[in-house]
Amino acid sequence: MDRLHSIVHKWKTDFDYKTFFSAGLSLSATVFFALYNGFLGVQHQSLWNGSICAYYLMLSLIRAVVIFTQDHMHRKPSGHDGRLTRTTFHLTSVALIAINLTLVLPISLMVKLEKPVNMGLIPVIGFATYTCYRITRSCINFIRSRRSTNVLTRELRSIGLMDALLAIITMQNALVSIKDTTAEGRMLALTAISSAFLFIGIITISVRNYLTGRRLLKGDAADS
Repeated sequence: MDRLHSIVHKWKTDFDYKTFFSAGLSLSATVFFALYNGFLGVQHQSLWNGSICAYYLMLSLIRAVVIFTQDHMHRKPSGHDGRLTRTTFHLTSVALIAINLTLVLPISLMVKLEKPVNMGLIPVIGFATYTCYRITRSCINFIRSRRSTNVLTRELRSIGLMDALLAIITMQNALVSIKDTTAEGRMLALTAISSAFLFIGIITISVRNYLTGRRLLKGDAADS
């Protein structure tokens, strides 16, 4: 009971702890979503679902590296390892930029209206509702992360926001998949424009994460 009370208290008062605890839960959900898309990709020979599966698996790997690094540092007597933090941040943030560039493939498939498996109206409505919640929470947490000087905390919040923006792209594709085929031509321009803006947003967040993290790490090095 005391341990539970301690966890709840830390959740309420420690933003970094809350970030990494939430990221652990998000990691499980992301892996499940990736495997589900992989299953659809194999069963229905869908390149869209296969590419989304690959992206989410790579994103999950980056998330896991950041989480395990932070957990390792918390278990150390000093609770801090500047070299490990810098190495992990540089490797994962550069990897983020690289894998985000690979989103060109699934986005181009969507723009060409090479649709995924038709999910049906009810699942799409449920997915849309969850996506709205996800983007709202991610935006709030991303703004709050500015108060933290922990570059790994800020990186996880950036990953969460990128994840949410990609969920919008995925939701958009799911909505297109249930549209009447006679309306597909009219959807092309809107799909291309919205996807381009979301893609630019994801790239911008990943680059900003890297530049801001470098600045914070240089400040820490100067102080020490």
